[in-house]
Amino acid sequence: VQPYIPETVFGVTLNRSGAWTYLLDPDARIGYVRLGAIESGADAAFRDALEQLVKADAAGLVLDLRWCPGGYVDATS
Repeated sequence: VQPYIPETVFGVTLNRSGAWTYLLDPDARIGYVRLGAIESGADAAFRDALEQLVKADAAGLVLDLRWCPGGYVDATS
């Protein structure tokens, strides 16, 4: 049994495999990423989302911070 890890990075929709789709407008190649609370692992999840958008040749990005209350950042890591 794996421990529960809350999601902190969200996309537009979940695909059948449970992964987020980050292209908001595939024709215009506009990406969308929403950040929730910044917790452990958020940096890697955000990096993965951006890498997917780069691979999809995204022309722009909507970074949604409306529901991001911030979080704890460990300066030593």
